[in-house]
Amino acid sequence: MFKTTVTTLFGLFFLLNFVGIHAQNDHHSNHLLIKFDATASNQYIDHLRTQYQADEIWISNPSEMRLWLVDFNTSNPFSNIHEVVQNAKGKPKVKSVGLDIILDLDYIMNNPDFQMQAPDPTYLCDQPPFNIRPKSLPNAVSQDAGYQAKIAIVDAGGPFSGIEYPILHHTTYFDQFVNLNDVGGDIYEWDDIPNDQNGHGIHAGGIIALENLLGPEVNTNLKFYRAFDHEGTGSLGDVIRSIDHAVEAGVHIINCSFGYVIPDGANPADNPPLRETIEVARQHNVLIVAAAGNDREDNDVLARATYPASFDLDNIISVAAVDCEGQFADFSNFGQSTVDLAAPGVQILSTYMGSTWAIKSGTSQAAPFVSYVAGLLATLAPFDYEEVKCAILSGVKVNPDFAQHLMTSGLLDGPGAVTAFMEDCLGGGYLEDRRKSLASPEEPFVQGVFPNPTNGQFRIALELQESAPVNLQIVSSTGQLVQESEQRLDAGEHLIDLELAASLPQGVYLLKIHGANGSVIKKLIKQ
Repeated sequence: MFKTTVTTLFGLFFLLNFVGIHAQNDHHSNHLLIKFDATASNQYIDHLRTQYQADEIWISNPSEMRLWLVDFNTSNPFSNIHEVVQNAKGKPKVKSVGLDIILDLDYIMNNPDFQMQAPDPTYLCDQPPFNIRPKSLPNAVSQDAGYQAKIAIVDAGGPFSGIEYPILHHTTYFDQFVNLNDVGGDIYEWDDIPNDQNGHGIHAGGIIALENLLGPEVNTNLKFYRAFDHEGTGSLGDVIRSIDHAVEAGVHIINCSFGYVIPDGANPADNPPLRETIEVARQHNVLIVAAAGNDREDNDVLARATYPASFDLDNIISVAAVDCEGQFADFSNFGQSTVDLAAPGVQILSTYMGSTWAIKSGTSQAAPFVSYVAGLLATLAPFDYEEVKCAILSGVKVNPDFAQHLMTSGLLDGPGAVTAFMEDCLGGGYLEDRRKSLASPEEPFVQGVFPNPTNGQFRIALELQESAPVNLQIVSSTGQLVQESEQRLDAGEHLIDLELAASLPQGVYLLKIHGANGSVIKKLIKQ
């Protein structure tokens, strides 16, 4: 149930503020977003630009997307931007082309006047069913290894003011996560200070910062990119340039708490400009966390789906919203094949403009929780978007009621994601050596753990090359050490009988076995 302090207000705010997350398919009437393939020469590009009677406003890297301003004078053979787009789609060297769609940041429920400062985004839930923050991280991973989570929030800006140098607001909550010499950028006004004049970006970024303050201490850097104005209005071109700037800045994760519906007649399979930009981000090993949308729509129906959440790219995590009781929010979009998981998104408390606080609801609020967990995982090993996404989706808390709504049927679970990362997802490619150093030596000295699952009693079979002490640890899914023993063994084969404490609840644990030959981590299930 909800906190009584806001229960009576919830219905009123919901009725007054029920709006969608995305724009109404409007667009700039003379803006063309276009990208060419590697075979297109400058002469070819200039020829096409002359044909369309367009001026190039900018080219954005690394996506190489361009914005052209088309002059529809009497001599132009095309009468509107739609004709230009259709003509460009037929050109063999055009890799991506589309409209510069206008986007709006809207809220399902918005109370910007909340007075209490309680730095827990789910404070307003009496008994929240969420398990977002691990109590600690696995001992097998050194928190001193120097890995930093770099998270960008592409939105309406961040907690800043100032003209020549950023002045930080909410310093208690953002100071350790923001480098004032590199806070991101204001793409909307073409400067370096992304001062949020709408509040949406501060609220989203605040969720990530607050979760970091409440969870395990890790090295996190937040950057804010302003692509929306004081009314929450921006364009696809500004979003594309913001993502490009974030990618060039070397971020790992980009939080995208916005979305839009494709224009009539468009086809997401045609590789529209934002999809192409996110594909380039994928090539730079960047994970996109995107809000699924607030229109009660099925994103599996692509013509009504919210993008970028619904693009068919494997570096996107699409996030739906649940309420304080863990039930699917009645405004949230869903999709059995297009929406990955759900996270808290109703009555979320976070930072707001002018060092104030606000309660907001929407998938815009759900996405930052996922970005936070992705950031945690980014501090455990060299970043790999596939491994981080694998862990987040594999570690969900499954709810059978979500089977028709979500690909994973699950709710975001931070401890579960950490366990899945270490047990199932970390490894492969350039991380294989890293996995071996964390998990097992080249010649594993542990030959088996059985029975597994176990009712409590189990046996470890191992072989030692020399006499040495062996340390055995049982660690919970939150990373908490719950049981430990050590014994010195002679060289040779051994069977060690162990028993889990009767007080330990059923669930998944990590069995860590440390010896002179190295360390091994095994998943142990108590049933």
